[in-house]
Amino acid sequence: YLSEDYYIRKFKKAIGMTYEFNGTFDGYGYQIYNFKAENFSLFERIGESGVVKNLSINKLETVKKKRKIIGGIAVENLGMITNCNVGLDGSVILNGETVGGIAVYNRGRIMYCMNNADITAGKTGGGIAAEGTGDISFSGNTGSLNLTETGEYIGGIAGQYDGVIEYSYNAGEIIAENGAIGGIAGYCRASDIRNSYYRDDISNAIGEYENPSGAVSVKLENMQSQSFCDTLNAHGSAIWIWNEYKYNAL
Repeated sequence: YLSEDYYIRKFKKAIGMTYEFNGTFDGYGYQIYNFKAENFSLFERIGESGVVKNLSINKLETVKKKRKIIGGIAVENLGMITNCNVGLDGSVILNGETVGGIAVYNRGRIMYCMNNADITAGKTGGGIAAEGTGDISFSGNTGSLNLTETGEYIGGIAGQYDGVIEYSYNAGEIIAENGAIGGIAGYCRASDIRNSYYRDDISNAIGEYENPSGAVSVKLENMQSQSFCDTLNAHGSAIWIWNEYKYNAL
């Protein structure tokens, strides 16, 4: 756990790299600064019993040539990541082949998380997760997403996804000329997107498919309002707080 803000200068090995992490890591609302992820994310693998919560990561930078997969919190999540934020001050850059703002592969649960990091993906990228079969709920992305010319999937919440996405929103810009581009997901089953929102200058909620009934496009200026915050909170979990500089924050 953290008992104060923590500045990482040298970090030789990711948590859960040798053995998957099945404990509870509580950041107690503190932040990790200056984490330069050249070779790994903070967590490599969070096991089914693992919980990472109440943690913020700022001033993190990744180096694409040294790591093809990178997540703001974890590479792979089979447990639960909740109430975590990446790039609160906008100083985080995530750059790799397969990139997720919170986790690269989510096979567990991601809840109450925010990503403000800017993402550049060579293959697949998502504001919250790049790929996975788990659940994403009550989470948001405001970071920009850039898919390179050879990329395949990019989405405001998830890239290529086979899990449920609900009660979440994307206000981040997506820059891509090729590939499957979605305000919510590059690919996802329409029935698995529920009560989620994306900015209306992105053509589709899911790649090249028809927009599902569970996804609603919203003008960017309307996302930057107390009324949109109230809309998010109307889904039964009053967790969003309006911030005129950072859209809606947990």
